[in-house]
Amino acid sequence: MSGTAARYACWAMLAIGAGAALVAASARVRAERANRTVALILDYDQVRELAAIGGLTTRDLLPRLREAGATHIAITEQTLRAAVLSGELSPVSADRLAAGGDLLTRAAFVGSPETAERLHRSLTERFGRRTANLGPVTAGARRVDLRFVGAAEVLDLGIGYSLGAMQEINQAGLAFVPRPYAEGNQWQAATDAALTLAQERKAGLVIFAGTAAPGYPNNLAHVAERLREAGLLFGHIEFGKQYGDQALAARLPDRIVRVHSINETEMLGMSPARAIDRFVLGVRERNIRACYVRLFEPAGPDPVAAAAEYVQTLADRLRGHGFELGAPQPVRELGLSPILRWLAMLGPLAAVGLCLVELLGCRPLPVVVLLGVGVGLTLVGTLAALTSMAKLCALLGAVALPTLGVGVAAARRGTIAFFVAPVLSLMAGLYIVGCLADSRFMVKLDQFSGVKAAHLLPLLAVLLLQLGWELGAPEAAEGEARVTTLLRGLRKAAEGVLRYWHVALLLVSAAALAMLVLRSGNDSGVGVSPLELQLRSVLDHVFGVRPRTKEVLIGHPFLVLALARAAAGKRQGLWALLTLATIGQVSMVNTFSHLHTPLLVSVVRTLHGLWFGALVGGVLYLVVEQVERRWPAIRSRLAPDPAQTA
Repeated sequence: MSGTAARYACWAMLAIGAGAALVAASARVRAERANRTVALILDYDQVRELAAIGGLTTRDLLPRLREAGATHIAITEQTLRAAVLSGELSPVSADRLAAGGDLLTRAAFVGSPETAERLHRSLTERFGRRTANLGPVTAGARRVDLRFVGAAEVLDLGIGYSLGAMQEINQAGLAFVPRPYAEGNQWQAATDAALTLAQERKAGLVIFAGTAAPGYPNNLAHVAERLREAGLLFGHIEFGKQYGDQALAARLPDRIVRVHSINETEMLGMSPARAIDRFVLGVRERNIRACYVRLFEPAGPDPVAAAAEYVQTLADRLRGHGFELGAPQPVRELGLSPILRWLAMLGPLAAVGLCLVELLGCRPLPVVVLLGVGVGLTLVGTLAALTSMAKLCALLGAVALPTLGVGVAAARRGTIAFFVAPVLSLMAGLYIVGCLADSRFMVKLDQFSGVKAAHLLPLLAVLLLQLGWELGAPEAAEGEARVTTLLRGLRKAAEGVLRYWHVALLLVSAAALAMLVLRSGNDSGVGVSPLELQLRSVLDHVFGVRPRTKEVLIGHPFLVLALARAAAGKRQGLWALLTLATIGQVSMVNTFSHLHTPLLVSVVRTLHGLWFGALVGGVLYLVVEQVERRWPAIRSRLAPDPAQTA
């Protein structure tokens, strides 16, 4: 097979993959557009505290918060310990004999009939009917006697939700979100009781409280089954720290609602405006469909009005972006054929083949054989439902296409050269969308693997390829194989004299590359400075969807500079500029690897980065040209006058 035929075969596979990926992308966009309802959830305990400070009752305050935009009220399940501390239940002596006279009552509690009945129900549902006796109403109170269990053993037992609070929520026209406790309630009877209670209270969404998901670690499958039977949606808290929540969510991919909340510690150093920005960003860019809105500490002359304004501003911002407020729904299944995803995998395979043919000049027959093996393996992996195969293909495209794009762009001239690399990088993003077209990725139950590799490998590939060609080209014979030129150039680079400025440049470059890789991904673990947070906020407000700073300030400007200098025949040091330009290309691909971000948001972010980065690149080119033109004069001024030195 000739080289031309091999190229045509690769480009044909690239086109087939792009077509399949576009079909998958359109299905994903439809699913995202159909899921535009967001819940604004307030915490009942905070509402009750605010009402007391404002001289109101919760019955009066809840309708006002609903008018401001709140849709749901969450109640954390009361524990026996909390009921005792609040005075709703009081422990009493347990020195009398139980019925039958042969077994001592181990503890007893007295409280209002409603609270005592909730405690009795919780105990009997979890431990059996013989565990507690419920006494008659005496002087407006009821007594619960415990048998077989001690008070210390059940202090963290969940005892349900106040009926009075439930009535207030219903009368205000708000929906109820139960928050069952998992601690001390992990066995099957306990979790069944908690979910049955949520079902009876006509809840649609449940958000678990505490440090672990119910049923963790050995009963998660049963909990998932009970959630389905009860018709409950699982509120999966973003960046949550609950043990077992991810494993439980993995069993409920079609019943997930992503929840964002700001904890009390974070709110201490945060303004309402910043909190609103954060919620809006989560809804717009991370498929958050439930905002758990904690209120700020009451302050000012009218804390009730301040809280209502906070909720209303958030609600208005969300409506302004086209979202509705109400009962959230899970992301629907895309319903795509596995064969469609397999066709999308052909694109990354073809990209690898084009890199071998176009950049390294490999012989066509081995490349075609390699592609044939890849096509067969991906087909088998698709039929076997191996997600790892789809992830591998997505990674191949993320590495090969930016490398190919920069290499092809550097060899071309004219304005079109600037568009070659971005178009191929966009195709890499499209292949990621096509290969991983599954709702599990949209709710972050699964993720694109190899984010760090997709950042690092294209940079190293462009660095080695461009440096090798630049140093090896002057001695290249006519018709010499590209790989021969490359290897000679790399040997020459390895044999070069290492100067002090080389060491400094390498150290700076290594530090920048390490930061780039560490900062990649949503959960990078590397903090963002307050100044950068402010800059991001400004860009969000100016652009609507913020372009990535490493694209507009580094990658795309240096791509413009590199291609402009290459067109002018100034190829010395071009390898360094093209390596920096590759940062923008891998950043573009990385944007599409965040599959929980709505696809249209990723497209808009990328387009903003391109035009703004090109504009910055034009300014950078003019500055460099001016400095280069005036450098001899500047250098002569800085150099000492030989006559004066003598």
